[in-house]
Amino acid sequence: MGAAKVIQGGVLVAVVAGGLAQSAADASGVAVMGVSTQTVDNSAGAASAKNVEVRTGDFWMKNSGSAPCTTASIGDNIYVEDDTTVAISGTLVAGKCIGFHPVDGRVRVRVGM
Repeated sequence: MGAAKVIQGGVLVAVVAGGLAQSAADASGVAVMGVSTQTVDNSAGAASAKNVEVRTGDFWMKNSGSAPCTTASIGDNIYVEDDTTVAISGTLVAGKCIGFHPVDGRVRVRVGM
């Protein structure tokens, strides 16, 4: 995990150059590895002082307000907008769109598989 970083639980986690984990944000990471299982606070620590556990699988994420995924996105790569939101475009792949919540519009994303 990167120096002086906090990763909240339940967010997309990316690996950046040098192999360190951080919360995913568009264009910040080399690859999304999964979703964090708990909050890890390394705000006072050096690089690699703490580790974050991530899980892969299917997760509900918020849909972008500015570049939303649609039913046409199902089966396609979708992208990180921030560590809890996905979009139809971007530079860092979050995973595959596999569905939508019928009530609140969240996106079901297959992450790290």
